[in-house]
Amino acid sequence: MKLKKLLEGYAWEREPGKALPTLKDVVKKHNTINEVDYSTMKLKSNIDQKWDSTDTMMDDMRQWIGASVQASGAEMGKDLADALKLMMNFAEGESKTAGR
Repeated sequence: MKLKKLLEGYAWEREPGKALPTLKDVVKKHNTINEVDYSTMKLKSNIDQKWDSTDTMMDDMRQWIGASVQASGAEMGKDLADALKLMMNFAEGESKTAGR
């Protein structure tokens, strides 16, 4: 394999006509990418399906929350906690309404 081929596709994310990035550049770029590969999750459901148990729902939610916080940071964790508190209040209200 030729060195040029290595530098273009394997060793670095090189842009033609520009100098090779430094290790610091590569680390900085890597640390700013906030993508999550949801295909690696073992979710049993999606928006169109029903969860078969609260255990399944809780497992899916744990994975989704963890991935969201990992991708977006601690502030996302706080936002999700606030949103889930609102949903908890909603669910409690629905339970009371259904029990009447």
